[in-house]
Amino acid sequence: MPTIKLSFCKAMKNNKLTAYFDQFKTGLLQTYPGLGLSYFEECFILSQLSIEEFLKKVNEKIPLEYITGKAFFYNHYFMVSNSVLIPRCETEILVEMALSYLASLTCLEVVVADVGTGSGNIILSVVNDTNKKIRAIATDLSFDALVVARKNGACLQKDDSEVIFVQTDRLLGVDEQFNLIVSNPPYIKRQLDEKKVHASVIQHEPHMALFLEDSQYEAWFTDLFAQVRDKLKPGGMFLMEGHEDHLEKLQELAMQMSLAKVQILKDYNNRNRFLKAFKE
Repeated sequence: MPTIKLSFCKAMKNNKLTAYFDQFKTGLLQTYPGLGLSYFEECFILSQLSIEEFLKKVNEKIPLEYITGKAFFYNHYFMVSNSVLIPRCETEILVEMALSYLASLTCLEVVVADVGTGSGNIILSVVNDTNKKIRAIATDLSFDALVVARKNGACLQKDDSEVIFVQTDRLLGVDEQFNLIVSNPPYIKRQLDEKKVHASVIQHEPHMALFLEDSQYEAWFTDLFAQVRDKLKPGGMFLMEGHEDHLEKLQELAMQMSLAKVQILKDYNNRNRFLKAFKE
């Protein structure tokens, strides 16, 4: 009898979700581009909220990943909060490139840095999907972001690898030399680019991880590239996500800072999205 009641309640909730989705689909798609009913239902289940609480947060246009506290990225669910960016599928390309590079190395143990780790989704995905033994340092300026990253690390870190989460600006104070440095840094110019950013992102996601002041943009990346150059081992690779409108200028900057073989790579939509470089 309890099973019958439970099934009946679940069916009623699903019916209510379906009715809500159908009625407000246009508005939902404006807030959550590409949203489908099945994912909407999955988010309700993941949230572990009552349907009334869940729909109240949806009506407040809170990102679904912040409602559920979870975001799927690459092969795993990651805990997220409004202290970290919501992982995007385009960033999975960065993980794939990192894994391909690590697979090409003859050494069995590698040292990796993740600059601006946020939830830790990039470095922890790399650690979990390579057969290399990894020692990694993942940095972030935000204490609250590192709280989330360490929780994810406790769940996803492999026994044969080590990820140390460090609060610092980029790689300041980090003494290691790395085979690979990856980064998804803040790359949106606040004044020039903000109008192109979805309103929900501006309202809910951490601005520290999104924006740089226009006047500081070039200097910030010049410093980053100098740190990368100094911290990479000879032959080491740097991978970074960036803004399609600014990557050509950043490519020039990276070359000026003596990084070699600097390439701009595309995302799934054939837009400039990543910078790849090496230390000779």
